[in-house]
Amino acid sequence: MGALGARLEASPPFLKDAATFWEHVARRVQSLPLNWSQVRVYQDGLPDVPSASIARILEKADTPNYRLLRWLERQGARVMGTESPALLQEEYALLEARLREESDDGPAQRRYAGRASSLLQERDNYIARRIADTLKEGEMGLLFLGAAHIVRDKLPADIRMVSLEEVKGPLAG
Repeated sequence: MGALGARLEASPPFLKDAATFWEHVARRVQSLPLNWSQVRVYQDGLPDVPSASIARILEKADTPNYRLLRWLERQGARVMGTESPALLQEEYALLEARLREESDDGPAQRRYAGRASSLLQERDNYIARRIADTLKEGEMGLLFLGAAHIVRDKLPADIRMVSLEEVKGPLAG
């Protein structure tokens, strides 16, 4: 959620765990024996906007996952806008209102709680459609998602999704 994330406090242990996680992911991804020019990369929270806007977002974001996206792009992978800008804006506005509210059970908290599940489902549906519409025959996609997302069941049957932990050797098929 961009600048909104900077307003959230994270404990040092959480930040350390997150950095370790992304180091592991980066090493694992960088070791994959892929023709990077045949790879499309999809990132949770990255809006489906024109490529010039994607380039500006990639340039500005200084997080471990965006550093990995920049590395992938330098290798020849194509970083794709992944999510509905309207849904991302809606979630941002709901979260921002929650952060401004001092009460833990105020109207902004209730609005977010009442919309969060369906909003996540709509985002997942959009992500799955975006992948189905842009991933071409013979290409491979890399999808970076938060744990709450469930996209696998929404993809067309001809797109096989495996987690990074499931990949044991060269990727095929």
